[in-house]
Amino acid sequence: HSLKLKSVQDYACLRAGVRKLRGVDDAKRFVQETLPALAGIGVTKDLLKDLFAALGSVLACSNVEWHPTDEGIAFCCTDHWLERVAWGFGVPVEELRSALGANKLTPRLAKQRTMELAGGVYA
Repeated sequence: HSLKLKSVQDYACLRAGVRKLRGVDDAKRFVQETLPALAGIGVTKDLLKDLFAALGSVLACSNVEWHPTDEGIAFCCTDHWLERVAWGFGVPVEELRSALGANKLTPRLAKQRTMELAGGVYA
């Protein structure tokens, strides 16, 4: 299955820090160095897929945006990113939406909860 990963520039949390070193091919180094190193410590292909699916979800959390309803309650206006987060974590999107504060919290608090999820998984 596809890992549903995007380019570095597609993730809000990575945009500001993207730097390209002249003469360095990150993709090539990843394939030639990082993947063999992970295999060398026993990371299987299935585990690698799960790790990158979760990492993609952590990154996608930075793109989940919450806006207020007329009542000031949070609703997600970036469903495709929320769906990506749910897919990578293996949870139903409606359960994730509710857990993050849709229809309960203010947009600011829902965004805070979304980023706390990302930080908690990443840590």
